[in-house]
Order: sequence, then C-alpha cells, then structure tokens
Amino acid sequence: MVHREQPRLLLLASSLALLTGLCAQVRVQLGPVPYTMQNYGIALAGYLLPPRYAALSQILYLLLILCGAPLAAGLRGGVGVLLSWTSGYLLMFPVMAYLTSHLTRLLLRNPLEESRRGVVVRVLTASLAEVPLLLTGWLTFLLYTVGNPGLVTWCQRVGTLLGVSGSLYVVTFVTCVLIFLPQDILIDHLLAAVTAPQVARVLRKWGLLS
Repeated sequence: MVHREQPRLLLLASSLALLTGLCAQVRVQLGPVPYTMQNYGIALAGYLLPPRYAALSQILYLLLILCGAPLAAGLRGGVGVLLSWTSGYLLMFPVMAYLTSHLTRLLLRNPLEESRRGVVVRVLTASLAEVPLLLTGWLTFLLYTVGNPGLVTWCQRVGTLLGVSGSLYVVTFVTCVLIFLPQDILIDHLLAAVTAPQVARVLRKWGLLS
C-alpha cells in the first residue's frame, strides 16, 4: 500500500526540481562557471522534504537535463551538460539536498522553525552540505583545465584580478570554490532559510505539506 504522504512528497520533489531549473536561469556569466541561484532550490528542497525526497528532487532535475530539457544555466540541456567542466557541481546536487535535509532535521526538532536560531541553523546546514559539492566541482573543473589553454588563461586572469598567484591548484580553488561562497551563503542559503517557513505555510494551505 502506498503511504498516504508519498504522492504529495513526489509532487513536491518534482516541483522543486523545476524550481531549481528556473533558479539556474538567474545567472551571471563571468566565466566558464556561472553564478546562479540554483543553491536556493537545492537548500529549499532540503528544508521542506525528508532526506530521500530532497535528493530525489535533484535527481529528477538531472534526469530532466539528461533528457534535453533546457533547465541548466543558459537554458541548456542534454548529455553534454552533464559531461562538461561544471558537471562535478551538478552531479552533487542530490548529495547536497540530502545532507541539507538530514543535518537540518538533526539539529532542529522543527526544520522549519521560524526563530532567528532556526534561520541560522538552516543557513549553516546548507553551507556545510555544500562542501562536498564545491570540492567535487573544483576537482572536476581542474581535470578539464589541464590541457585546456582557454580555461587556464581564464583562471590566471581571475587570479590576477583577485591578487592570487601560485599553482593551478590554488588558482582554480579560489576561482571555483572561494569566489562562490559569499553569494551562496549570504544570498541563496539565507534566502532559502528565511523563506522556507513561509513557503511551507502556503503548501500546507494547499494540502501539499503535512
């Protein structure tokens, strides 16, 4: 017998997959790795859904891209997106969503607690859950960078602009990890942490969330 919550959770997971795709289009293309709002969709999935369904939302997102849906940054879709130098970030979306959900529920009795503490904890859990995503994204980008003069030149230019010098490992770490942290934490994660209780309230009125 299908659990009575399952259809609603599947619908929410599907909706959050589409939301992540919409957030991907809010982007600033400063180089090969764009700034996007995708982390908002990932974090929100983690706050609203149990771990397995949070991960499922992002698996569905990746499957939609794989099938050609233009839901990656820049309205792109297809196998090529998941084989590009940004694939390390994308393929870890389900892991980040799962960890965000698990850590939030581990640290908060009510994952949607509306207090200041609730907001702070939610920002913290999403930020911790993003660590594997950023590291995998960096290592994948580094593999593509070796032997690609265009990517090497871009990294060096950004490094020079930021006053960073050193090996390719250092420069790519700055340009593929550190440079994204302020936006991810102070915009995407904070916005998701603040709006999650309000979104949950609307979903409850619609009968989509218990």
